[in-house]
Amino acid sequence: MACQGTRGDIQPFLAVAQGLKDSGYEPIVAAANDYQAWIEAAGFGYRRLGRDVKAWILEKENARKFTSSPLSVLINMGELLERPLQDQLDDLITASEGVSAILFSVLSHLACDLAEARKLPAAALLLQPAMPTRHFPSALLPYESMGPWLNRLSSAAALRARFLSRHKIIDWRRNVLGLPPKPASWAGFTIAGRPIHRIYGFSRHVLPIPSDWSDMDHVVGYWFYDPVLRAEPSSKTAQSVSAFLASGPKPIYVGFGSMPVPDAQENLAMLKESLRRLGMRAIISRGWAGLELGPTDHDQFYSLGDAPHSWIFERVDALVHHGGAGSIATGLRAGLPTLVCALGFDQLFWGHRIASIEAGPKPLPMRNWSPARLDESLRALTSTSKFRQAAQAIGNKLQAEDGVANAVACICDVIGDP
Repeated sequence: MACQGTRGDIQPFLAVAQGLKDSGYEPIVAAANDYQAWIEAAGFGYRRLGRDVKAWILEKENARKFTSSPLSVLINMGELLERPLQDQLDDLITASEGVSAILFSVLSHLACDLAEARKLPAAALLLQPAMPTRHFPSALLPYESMGPWLNRLSSAAALRARFLSRHKIIDWRRNVLGLPPKPASWAGFTIAGRPIHRIYGFSRHVLPIPSDWSDMDHVVGYWFYDPVLRAEPSSKTAQSVSAFLASGPKPIYVGFGSMPVPDAQENLAMLKESLRRLGMRAIISRGWAGLELGPTDHDQFYSLGDAPHSWIFERVDALVHHGGAGSIATGLRAGLPTLVCALGFDQLFWGHRIASIEAGPKPLPMRNWSPARLDESLRALTSTSKFRQAAQAIGNKLQAEDGVANAVACICDVIGDP
């Protein structure tokens, strides 16, 4: 199971790995060494895949590119992914020794080439829609719809950009795997030109299944990892959060996860000023951006370090976050109205989905923040009854959905019984 990415990418993979283990398979999770201790503590085999993800994301030039306009990210996709893909080349060979099948994430798609060379069954485990459809554009673009023809074209272009091979990767296919260069027409999840199964870890209740996708695309529901759903923070954090909760009205949660935040302290100051004007309390996660509160902030705001989303979300009134797929899933499962302040990648896409299912206001990308816009969005988030009702209804549906079991059934069909 090859998965490059942040914790939000790894955690759903561990949920599927646990489902496979419970069904008699022996999953080996290949990920960056950031996650070795976590994976091994969960009882899975671990093999290294690539370098320090946090350092790569927070590198100044990369951080700028990740949080630039969505169109710029799409245009520069090949360049952005070149280093993390190249970092995986040697590790993919060693990580896959002795395996009987390969499952991979979008950022580890070179594992598909490895499966081709070793003639192993393979499937893609994806957290975002990948294949072209007339129903919506590429998840990397900022538009809700561009019309049927341009919707399909945009996703096709995104696939080409994502799978664009650089010279080192072409050499790896030829010299290490003994494969010819991959034609551009094979760019999307194929082995020798034949499509492989694509299993999606999101819910049809959040994104309806496109009618023009093939029977190789399986939307099975979110992959929630039970140990994380049941996890609690340290006793010190639990006590201090409880004291803050008891000191006033129910707060909202604010957090931007593993994303770099441009002009972090300036944007945080703007957000705090808006919350003060509206009289809202907030639990503000420091995240990878290191958002720090000032000495006079603690009457209205709580600075949160490492704590499980599921535990915190049970204790807040609404959510403001970047719109990462994992945060969207956990927040909706908790039945909370959500304001997405997208920073990059597919986050604005999920923000549009939140608004479409009426579980929150229209997304407000951080690059579009202003005092007036923040006031309007935050006020709508907490005072619009239909948002809370829709979020709670979706939450009930997600809690009844077993995405892991559905994924395991699909995988079993692809790779055979254990």
